Amino acid sequence: MNNGGTGYGASKIALNTTNLKLGLKTGGRLYFIVEVGYGMGDIPQTVTFKATDNNNPAFTQTKTKDIPALPGVSENGMVIGKMGIGFSF
Repeated sequence: MNNGGTGYGASKIALNTTNLKLGLKTGGRLYFIVEVGYGMGDIPQTVTFKATDNNNPAFTQTKTKDIPALPGVSENGMVIGKMGIGFSF
């Protein structure tokens, strides 16, 4: 915070993507599933959050920060994957 205090903050990030995935599922009563794909959509490059001072809750600040570069994530989409175990009956 600009006043040198500490506090807490909250924000929301919308990750709206259309996902295309390919996968493999084993057979039998106990099965394993693996999927990998790509989520196409607009990925935000910044996050805006509201910070509130712990000692003076009346003091709030709005901050915008850049989201750091992450492997497999770009402005146009992200790599996605899933692994799972299931029981069939």
